[in-house]
Amino acid sequence: MAVLRALFDFYLKSSVHVALAVCALQWAATVFLGLEFSPVLMLFTFLAAVSGYNFVKYAERARWYHKSLPTELKTIQIFSLVCFLALIGCGLFLPFNTLAGFGLLSLLTMAYVVPMLPQAKTLRTLAGIKIFVVALVWAATAVVIPLWHAGVLPTADGYLLFVQLFLTVFALTIPFEIRDLQVDGLDLKTLPQAFGVQKSRYLGIAAVLLAAILEGFKDDFVWYSNIYWLLIALLTVLGLLRSKTEQPPYLAAFWIEAIPVAGLLYLYVVIF
Repeated sequence: MAVLRALFDFYLKSSVHVALAVCALQWAATVFLGLEFSPVLMLFTFLAAVSGYNFVKYAERARWYHKSLPTELKTIQIFSLVCFLALIGCGLFLPFNTLAGFGLLSLLTMAYVVPMLPQAKTLRTLAGIKIFVVALVWAATAVVIPLWHAGVLPTADGYLLFVQLFLTVFALTIPFEIRDLQVDGLDLKTLPQAFGVQKSRYLGIAAVLLAAILEGFKDDFVWYSNIYWLLIALLTVLGLLRSKTEQPPYLAAFWIEAIPVAGLLYLYVVIF
């Protein structure tokens, strides 16, 4: 049991779970956009998500510990390096326009922890911006990247899908900000810090319900797409209602991040 618990914790801490969530949203977006599924693009997205998230989460800790890294962090570092090397190899099979899109999103991700702004500032130092950066990167990865990869211009429905995913990821990020309320620095100005836990929940609920409502404004009515957004909205609302500063250890890290995967499993059942 202890071995299984250690493997599960590594699965979460090494960002494999969050990477699967990103891929689930991209796969779902590919279905909704009517694009051909690309295994190479999906693998590249997974490897990029693991590499990017681990860089953001552990770069500062690695600098702090320097030569005395804990064993767990060393293992994650090695795993991240393997993923990054695989990412480079996988990139050889992707067209330049796709790599350029990932490059722009990578710069945005790196700017969160690496000083790239005037006066040697990072995006992290800009109050209240974290949740919007996360939502923008996820939505762009899910919608913009597949469109660029396929060389297809977005339709009105494509733009609506981007907004839907932005709002959904915005809502899914709030439980993490509520969980981290007691450890986040006051300079971050996260939503719970600015508005309190209850109002932050309401903002998240409003965002994900708006995402579901926007489905009704699309030109093409697809029954399974409507149910998908209702399912995502229901699960996200339940997650937000259960979110608090002292929450079960795996509520945000596993269950909340599993919501996009649950949505993809639903699509798989009804379509494939």
